Amino acid sequence: MILLDENITKDQKDLLERWRFRLKQIGVDVKTKGIKDEQIITLIQQLNAVLFLTRDSDFFKSEYCHSKYCIVYLDVEKFEEAYFIRKFLKHSMFNTSKKRMGKIIKINQTLMQYYILNSDELFTLENNDK
Repeated sequence: MILLDENITKDQKDLLERWRFRLKQIGVDVKTKGIKDEQIITLIQQLNAVLFLTRDSDFFKSEYCHSKYCIVYLDVEKFEEAYFIRKFLKHSMFNTSKKRMGKIIKINQTLMQYYILNSDELFTLENNDK
């Protein structure tokens, strides 16, 4: 399941849906707006194979790594969210749910950085158009 945080804009959600991504959003399809970060962590642990996408930098912590989900922190402009989400989902290292689980990922215009479960090492990939 792809789950968007409430801080992902409606126009970007609509664009992802036009690109035929099936997703849900907190505050629209799941729970109510304004739920706390701890409640989001509990929620995604209860669901199966969740990809949680957010603009909240507080989620980019190695201690949040868990085998049941992947969290992606989007450190990009609001009008670029859908573009970078689609690019991420097509990346060969992250293009399946199995490849994403257990990772906490930060995406910006130039880099993708990520933690993996059971490691405090920060891995870095260039975020290019190859």
